Amino acid sequence: MSNEDIEKRMEFIVEQLADLTVKQQQTDSVVNRLANASLDRIERIERVLGALAEAQVKTEEHVSVLTEAQLRTDKKLTETDERLNSLITIVERYISEGRNGKDQR
Repeated sequence: MSNEDIEKRMEFIVEQLADLTVKQQQTDSVVNRLANASLDRIERIERVLGALAEAQVKTEEHVSVLTEAQLRTDKKLTETDERLNSLITIVERYISEGRNGKDQR
């Protein structure tokens, strides 16, 4: 192998190393951009999940308040039904005894 052949091969190797170095730098740049973009997205997702968790806690609190209110309403409705049934019984008895507003002495 002549000196000229060795120099050509060395020049070829140097060019290949230079190309490889440029491509590696480009790849590093792309990887860094992707990593930063991924971190940004993860941070946004974490913020959204945090807000969602807070909203869920508030929703659970509201459901609890509504449940208590519904239980109170159900209790009052039951009391009202009982009182209404008592009134119906009194009116039915009054009518069935023939009083209909007449004084029976």
